[in-house]
Amino acid sequence: LPEDSVLVVYSALFKPGKGHETLLNIWSEIEKQTDNGYLLLVGSDNFQQSSTHSSILKTFQKLQLKRVLFLGETREVFTINGIADIAAFPAEDNSEGCPNTLLEAMASELAPVAFNVKGVRDLISHGESGFMAENGNIKEFAGYLTSLILSKEKRKAIAAKSREHAKLKHNFKNIAKSYKTLYSKL
Repeated sequence: LPEDSVLVVYSALFKPGKGHETLLNIWSEIEKQTDNGYLLLVGSDNFQQSSTHSSILKTFQKLQLKRVLFLGETREVFTINGIADIAAFPAEDNSEGCPNTLLEAMASELAPVAFNVKGVRDLISHGESGFMAENGNIKEFAGYLTSLILSKEKRKAIAAKSREHAKLKHNFKNIAKSYKTLYSKL
């Protein structure tokens, strides 16, 4: 990859609702607007939904994307996050709960862009520790990604706030304290 590459990572099982095809459509806009962004897709097939992987590859081929790398399944997510700059989280359904992939990316000091769905709202403070596009709004999502790819200063500032937010609000000690407070009220 070129030295000035900006790496956008998305780690997720290839299954419905995770938004891989949506992200590829978003990425087709990114490739028109930038020349140094690369999308890294980390994950593998859900064997019960193997047609999903095939559908994702068909979308990739149809769009003729040039800067997308399929990295497959790995246990080295933190290593990949360590070389990335931005985390994309295009999940479009409201069944995520607290998305660990997004929280791991924030803890790795990546600038996150996601759809405004349940779970994500609890992690990202829009415009401060990341960006949330209206659910399904591809142009808005692409706009946020593009702005972060094009502005190193903005990317670094959002990434730093992202890590700070993850450390302060989502560490085990604070989560345990929140549960203790909740249970004491029951």
